[in-house]
Amino acid sequence: YAGETLLDASCAGCGELIYQVLEAMGVAITPAMAEAVYIAISTDTGCFRFSNTSAQTFETAAACVAHGAQIAPINRQLFEIKTKGRLQLEARMMTDMEFYCGGTVAICCLPQSLVEELGVSEDDLDSISGFPRTVEGVLVGAVLRDSEPGKVKFSVRTAPGYNASSYCAALGGGGHAAAAGASISGTLAEGKAALLAVLRQDKTLWK
Repeated sequence: YAGETLLDASCAGCGELIYQVLEAMGVAITPAMAEAVYIAISTDTGCFRFSNTSAQTFETAAACVAHGAQIAPINRQLFEIKTKGRLQLEARMMTDMEFYCGGTVAICCLPQSLVEELGVSEDDLDSISGFPRTVEGVLVGAVLRDSEPGKVKFSVRTAPGYNASSYCAALGGGGHAAAAGASISGTLAEGKAALLAVLRQDKTLWK
């Protein structure tokens, strides 16, 4: 899709590559540029919590700080502040969350009617797919949505040792080992049943 491609799978995200390009070009990096690069790196790594974070990631973030990036307000805005709508949504999801296999599997069904009832925006829904995995002991978490009539979308997140991509591939989707998705025709109840049927095939999980 491009005449020239710059690809480095060892980088945690495009922010690391952009910083390398800026340095190679001899660009005088301003505080605003440093903050933009820091935002790219911190969001791609979940504020340096994800397994893609490397020593190089921290070194690049440190360089951004050295160039004047004010990271405290950025981190608070991106990773601490939540709207009231988002908090109400999480409260409802926690109440309705279902656990299986001794609490190692957690599934949340997020009906469009609830999204509309709470008046939450797509921004409020950002990263909601990882919510079930924040519960202690959960190895596989999934959020199911019916935002399109007659279709169910899955977002699956897994702990190391469990492959979200393989689970979603069985449902016609795919992604990465830690995060993947799929969609099928049907209701939320039918989607949940389909996902559970796939998860039960993994005998290392469903003991």
